[in-house]
Amino acid sequence: MKPRFQKPEKMGRAILAATRDPNMGAGIMASGVSGSGKTNIAEWVFVEHIKNGWPALWFCPHGDSAKKLRRKILMLPSRARKKVIYIRASDLSRVASLRPLHVNREGVNEYDFRARVANRVGHMRHLLLASVGEGESGVIGKPLLRKWTTTLLTIGAVSGLNVADLVHLLNVNSPIFKLLVRLCPDVLAQAQLAELPDMKPSDREFEISSTRSRLMALLENVAVQLILGRTDNNVLNMNDVIDSGTSIIFDLATESMLSAEDQRMIANLYLSEFLNAVMERPAESRRNYLCVLDELPVFDLSAPLINRALTEIRKFCTKFWFSFQGSSRFPGRQENEFLNNIISQCRVHLYLQHGASDAKFFAQELSLSSFDPMRIKHEQKTPQQFLDHHEIATLTDHGQNHREQSTTGGSSSVGDSWQDSFGDSRNHSTSVRQQMGRLSEVVTDARNAGTTSTQSHGGSTTETNSQSQSIGRGWSITEKQTLVPVYRTEMITTSVQFFSSEEWNLMTASQLTKFKPGECAFYVRGLGCCWGQLPLSIDQLARTPKSASRRIATHDEILAAIPWYATPDEISALRKRFRDQLINQIRIAVNDPHNTGLSSLPDSSGNSNTQLILPPQPDFETKILPEEFQNEEPDDGKPWEF
Repeated sequence: MKPRFQKPEKMGRAILAATRDPNMGAGIMASGVSGSGKTNIAEWVFVEHIKNGWPALWFCPHGDSAKKLRRKILMLPSRARKKVIYIRASDLSRVASLRPLHVNREGVNEYDFRARVANRVGHMRHLLLASVGEGESGVIGKPLLRKWTTTLLTIGAVSGLNVADLVHLLNVNSPIFKLLVRLCPDVLAQAQLAELPDMKPSDREFEISSTRSRLMALLENVAVQLILGRTDNNVLNMNDVIDSGTSIIFDLATESMLSAEDQRMIANLYLSEFLNAVMERPAESRRNYLCVLDELPVFDLSAPLINRALTEIRKFCTKFWFSFQGSSRFPGRQENEFLNNIISQCRVHLYLQHGASDAKFFAQELSLSSFDPMRIKHEQKTPQQFLDHHEIATLTDHGQNHREQSTTGGSSSVGDSWQDSFGDSRNHSTSVRQQMGRLSEVVTDARNAGTTSTQSHGGSTTETNSQSQSIGRGWSITEKQTLVPVYRTEMITTSVQFFSSEEWNLMTASQLTKFKPGECAFYVRGLGCCWGQLPLSIDQLARTPKSASRRIATHDEILAAIPWYATPDEISALRKRFRDQLINQIRIAVNDPHNTGLSSLPDSSGNSNTQLILPPQPDFETKILPEEFQNEEPDDGKPWEF
């Protein structure tokens, strides 16, 4: 039987309510083949969130949805439009940089600072190794790789260097390397770094070649260098984004500027920054956010972070929206641990059209929610009669008869009758009587004699004629009461066959393969499942290119004023300026006799070098240069505090 589909309006309200309900687990997962409508419903939900003032983040690897969402956002009122920022990763004319190693020292004691540095270094180490296909398991059995990656990233975190500037620690024969070694907070690691220039080339390669190759693989593309190269505070800070309730659309399309590895790395950098900011916030400053991840397998580098976040992200007032094309792009397909963890932790599921293999896999969740082991598949019944009761019945006998008879007849009789009689009669009588005493005895003696003679003669003749006719009619009614048995006929079940779990799963899977675009199964674990049609996300500017161009140009001007953005020339100049000032501060600290933390560092000739390296003036003016970068020496004669 074909299921009854709910209307798009009702389905839209239910999905929006699920994104705002704090008891829906880690969030919502939407799975379906390409073209089934999973991105369409995610776009509709994202725009509805912006309309209602609910902040959200959109990560789009292919870029089409990001551009469509931008056009839809530009049609909203100004109050909603100004709270949305569009970031295009392949646009090198305007780069939104990150500082994944930055830890704020303000108001934090030394122990807390070092603990936070270790946390950030561990996360960045995972991203660095995952970028070359290793992940956190890549350091198992590789103590040298773990040691040197941790050491380099720690130097970057405590010194303010960004990831792109760590390449200076790979050229061990550079004077800059000798100065940067002083920034290592671990005395033992600092001594090991200082010994690298004096090692044999083969021994040195054995120590640091694996770390160098992985870091250089990460920084192959200039786009990644620009994103990870800014060293001032005017970078994309996810804590500021959450505090202001800003929504961001990340356009991660390659557009011949990024490779697939670069795209994955940039996507996971932005995502990890957001998740770290969310999960480090205290309870009183948490804010409801929706994080939409389109094409989830692109974010496999952040799988450990997402897996950890899935179990507790609800407590941080944030929900995920995962969109993916079944199990096709997950390593190991349906056996993938990341995929199965998402299915388990997300309480709300949207299942759109699937192929046969994925339909049977995802139908397990739907079929088990409605499976009844006592649900009957087939019954075999046989009719049987049973005596139910007796009834009193009156029997009536009706009778009717008709008789008609006619008789004609006669008789004739002739006869003679003769009689002769002769008789002789004689009578003689004597009578004697004697009586004695009281007894008496009577004796009678009689004698009769006589003669009689009779003679007669006679004759007779008889003739008889008779005729008769009779007609008769009659009717009769006879009534009597008697007990009559009443029987009933019933279908008696002689055998029953129940649905098996495999059959029930196949019926549900069959429905998933028959869905049209926009049709889905909406499942909430613990509440049940319904079938419905999804609302359509309409791009009103798609058919008005001139109006869209004007609105986009105006929006670009607004984005250009945001200090997060900088041109490649500005980022390169800032990197050089910061590096020169950092080296200048190190040299001052090395040559300061009152400095107890650093000793005098000899130059290549063995003599103490007291020359200060002052940073040159930049060739351009920019409003995003950090205020703490000054080109003059401190007036009090003390070195800069770093």
